[in-house]
Amino acid sequence: MKRIIHLSDLHFGWNETKLVETLTQMVQEQKPHLTVVSGDFVEHAAKAEFEQAAEFVRLLPEPRLLVPGNHDLPFYNLALRPIVGLHYFRKYITADMSPFYMDDEIAVAGIDTARIWPIRNGSMSLVQEGEIERRLCKLPSDIVRVLVTHHPFDLPGEYKARYLVHHGERALKRLACCLDLLLAGHMHIGASGRVADRFQTPNGSLIFSQAGTAISKRYKGERNSFNCIEIERPEIRITKYTWDADESAYDAAPSGAATFRVDA
Repeated sequence: MKRIIHLSDLHFGWNETKLVETLTQMVQEQKPHLTVVSGDFVEHAAKAEFEQAAEFVRLLPEPRLLVPGNHDLPFYNLALRPIVGLHYFRKYITADMSPFYMDDEIAVAGIDTARIWPIRNGSMSLVQEGEIERRLCKLPSDIVRVLVTHHPFDLPGEYKARYLVHHGERALKRLACCLDLLLAGHMHIGASGRVADRFQTPNGSLIFSQAGTAISKRYKGERNSFNCIEIERPEIRITKYTWDADESAYDAAPSGAATFRVDA
């Protein structure tokens, strides 16, 4: 069994400082085989924010797989966006824009979907599709294959297609048979489900899992949360840990857990 801790949308510069230490300690106690952070490490893409984010990342268990989000480029100053780009992300977080992790049970690939334009929803390129295809499509069938992006390929049914990553449906038609699990953030909600509920894909058991915002003040109808994903093929169990202000802790509510089966 492999355990992945999935964090997202930290937004250092607009974060709840009281949550940082508690989250760090809890993630360490989970002893994950892999720690994933799916973008929006900072709020304004300022150097000081990235310095804070880098210190936090340094305390997370290794190995770590990290991808950028749209706020990791200047978000509120559009003139700086093409000039600064992901410079500070590459300097303080990671220079690897296509991270990859593999062991005897899981293979996890990360892709940068953040773009200068569109500002919010990101995009998937044909080059990136080819890269994922080469890395994941020839792996043995007993390996659970995971793709990490900031922007979601799928969401619960109440969210319309405009919230999804650009060219995501095209990518899914090409890559669904190479994938078992999609991890993303961006929406600040914790949710999971079957991609087949929205799209007709060759792999009907493909799962999406959204991590909420772990520590930021950018609430969108949910409290701060993160996900613990336990993988033992053919089962994937996703547990959502939500911040309980009264207990000053992240608690796993029974309603926040879901178990899925993937095709052999």
